[in-house]
Amino acid sequence: MLTVFSRGLKHRHNTLRPYNMKNRPTILFCLLALSVGLIMASCSFGGSAPTTQSTPTAGPTFTPKGLIHAQGAQLVDANGHPFELRGAQIESPFNYIKGWESGKRPTSILNSTTFNVMAHDWHMNALRLPVSNWIYAKYTSEYMQQLDQVIHDANAAGLYVVMDLHDNPKGGSPYRSLDSTLPKTEDATFWKAIAAHYKTNPMVIFDLYNEPTEPNWDTWLHGGGTTSDGATIVGFQDLVNAIRSTGAQQLIVVEPGSAGGKGGKSNDP
Repeated sequence: MLTVFSRGLKHRHNTLRPYNMKNRPTILFCLLALSVGLIMASCSFGGSAPTTQSTPTAGPTFTPKGLIHAQGAQLVDANGHPFELRGAQIESPFNYIKGWESGKRPTSILNSTTFNVMAHDWHMNALRLPVSNWIYAKYTSEYMQQLDQVIHDANAAGLYVVMDLHDNPKGGSPYRSLDSTLPKTEDATFWKAIAAHYKTNPMVIFDLYNEPTEPNWDTWLHGGGTTSDGATIVGFQDLVNAIRSTGAQQLIVVEPGSAGGKGGKSNDP
């Protein structure tokens, strides 16, 4: 599935703290929503060929350069130019274990042809790439070969790559309860390895956990305890620390998930 996305998130000075979603600025990292899809690939990844729409959207006024970072409530590139990331999410066997284990590989759809259409026809500058720590752990060597190739080709086309962790049963997680859809010790191990591998690449971004279901802000920030499946819960601060411990300085994206929504059980400060 391809999803065109818009996401507002928060990361400040490598230390996270709870905040009121209604009253505080939350956008340090903005992936501007586009009105239509660019490339379609089925959720089951049955090998369907990418298709394109006929009318590209307007693009950024300049091409961002180098390591991007948050400055106040906006992103700036290495030259201090403010800009927005504009792009699309493309799911693949990187985050679907059934597809991976049936022999499908991400590079069949995530390749230079796709990325050049995104960059040149649609004026995008970002790819949001769902990944799975469980597929990575089980097939590390080939997974990294595929990931290296995809990131290289995307960067060569001018796209920043936002690696977005999908730690869920479809990605191979043995923890199947809803309360296990939140950061766990295995995720900290994954991010430390990924950050160490890509720490010299200024065109990658780390999105720590897709749509977490923490019950409250304290759990979101610090973790603690176990889920009903027996998984050990860690906080988003632990994931940030794991990445920064490698020396990686790229932008980090954190999602509030249920802790920041109306359906959460938290008492916002």
